[in-house]
Amino acid sequence: MSSRWQQYRRAAAPLPAETLVWPFGGRGLDHVGVRGRPVSEPLPRCADDEILVRVDALGLCASDAKMVRMGSDYPLFFDRDFAAEPARLGHEAALTVVSVGEQWRAQFYPGLRLGIQPDVYLNGQRAIFGVNIPGAMTQYLTLGRDVLASDHGSCVFPVLSGVSYAEIALLEPWACVDVAYSATARRLEPKAGGLLWIKGEPGDDTWYEMSRPLDSGTVVLSDVP
Repeated sequence: MSSRWQQYRRAAAPLPAETLVWPFGGRGLDHVGVRGRPVSEPLPRCADDEILVRVDALGLCASDAKMVRMGSDYPLFFDRDFAAEPARLGHEAALTVVSVGEQWRAQFYPGLRLGIQPDVYLNGQRAIFGVNIPGAMTQYLTLGRDVLASDHGSCVFPVLSGVSYAEIALLEPWACVDVAYSATARRLEPKAGGLLWIKGEPGDDTWYEMSRPLDSGTVVLSDVP
C-alpha cells in the first residue's frame, strides 16, 4: 500500500483550500451544478459544534432522480425557493472525519470512517440529509448538531477499516431492502375497512378464490375478467 494512499485513508494529507460542490437549483438536470459543472467554494471550517468530513464515495438513487425531475414539487423540499436557497443532494455517502470541533473531540477523530443514516428528525420534524440538510455532492462538508445530535441521537456511525468506501455508500440503500423484508416494517394483514386493490392479468382466465373474506371498505378491480 503506497504511503500516499495510507495518508489519504488516515486523513493525514494536507487539506485543500477549496472544495468542488454540485449545487442543485431546481427542476431539471440543467440545474445540477452550474452549466453542467461543479463549482469551487472555499473549504468549510468546522465550528466548535461541528465536524468536517471528506466524501470518499457517493451513491445516486431513485430519490435523487425524483428530486431532479420534480424540483420544488418534491414533497420533502416543502416548496423550497431554489433561486434564493439552492440545495445540495447526496444522501448515500462514505465519509471520513478530517477535522473535529471542540465539542465532539471525545467522539470523533481525524481518520475515523463514517456511514450516515440520512433520515434525520429534529424536534419531531423530518430534516433529511441530502434534501433539506446539505448533502454529500461535494468533496468536503461540515456536519452539525442536526445530524450529530438529532431526536434519535447521532445519524453517523463508525465503520470497520475492512469495509470499502463503495460498500459504505451502499449501506443506506441495502438497509432499505433489508427493512422491506421485516415484518415489523410493514402490515401483513389488509387494513380493516380500508381500500383493497385487486389487479388481474389481461388474458388470464384462471379462476381464483379467496381463502377467507376480507373486511375492506372499498374494493377496486382492474384487468379482471
